[in-house]
Amino acid sequence: IADESYYINCATTEGRLRAYEKCDVLRTVLGKSSQAIANLRVWALDDDGKQIKTQQAQRIINKLMRPNPKEDFKRWFKKLDSQTKLHGRAYVHKSYSSIFREYNYYIIPFEYVTEYYGMRTDALFEREVEKYWINDGVSSYSLKPSDVHIFYDITLDSAKYGHMFGGSRLRSLSDVISTYVVLWEVLTEMYGNRGALNIVSMGVNNPQMAGLPSLKSEKESVLKRLSRRFGLRRGQDKNVLVTTDAKVSPLTAKMSEMEFEKIIIECKKAIGSAYDVPAPLLDIESSRFKNMTEAIKNIYTNSAIPTAEDFFSEWLQMVDEYKRP
Repeated sequence: IADESYYINCATTEGRLRAYEKCDVLRTVLGKSSQAIANLRVWALDDDGKQIKTQQAQRIINKLMRPNPKEDFKRWFKKLDSQTKLHGRAYVHKSYSSIFREYNYYIIPFEYVTEYYGMRTDALFEREVEKYWINDGVSSYSLKPSDVHIFYDITLDSAKYGHMFGGSRLRSLSDVISTYVVLWEVLTEMYGNRGALNIVSMGVNNPQMAGLPSLKSEKESVLKRLSRRFGLRRGQDKNVLVTTDAKVSPLTAKMSEMEFEKIIIECKKAIGSAYDVPAPLLDIESSRFKNMTEAIKNIYTNSAIPTAEDFFSEWLQMVDEYKRP
């Protein structure tokens, strides 16, 4: 039976968290994406594009800048972007402060939340949630639907229940990420614990002579000295010695023939493309100054700003200011 432990199933929460842990490219891509969101400057405009500085506009922006007493705009929206990009959605707990008479907003880690659906759908044809069950590793408790707001990524949810949007972009990258992670594991093993590369004859071409006790003991002595020293690292031996006339027989293909570098680059491109991160920002194309400048501009105009506009539109829904432009 083939061993499938190498496969990272990004359709599951556990698989996505494992992918984030194992795949450095995924961490880099999500980091660049969330950093671009956090670097944005925010202001309110009217229909004519003129800045609005009314008390109401300033109140909304002030809350954006400080969603809760412990987190500012940068930290909160980094978490929001990372959660939505990784899992397809982010759960926000709306916690009312009776002292200050205002809501504070806290992002709940995706893996803490379990949705319990009712038998009705809302006006958007999405299943209504009866309660959200939270298990934070210390305690378990439920939250009412009115206490939780969901931010969605732009991907359709292929699970066919509950939500129309909110599917993780990683679902389609399970094979890509598994391949990338396995390639680095293979390279580590091939360099660190690859074993012998060749079989080398000791010059005996008569099978009857090979059975002589003196030659047999000589071969065993040599193999005993080499048995734990095969590999590619410094000081390790690369060849196996035998008494028969085996000549030189390679045991494995050359690493240059396996096209590891090409496959790794293709994996990087696929992951970056899924999250609209240009290739130069992942060091897989020419990093000339002009390319880098264009790439940075591209990630803001084609990814960060459109994503932020969706976030802010959803934010206005959450704070019950959805009629505001």
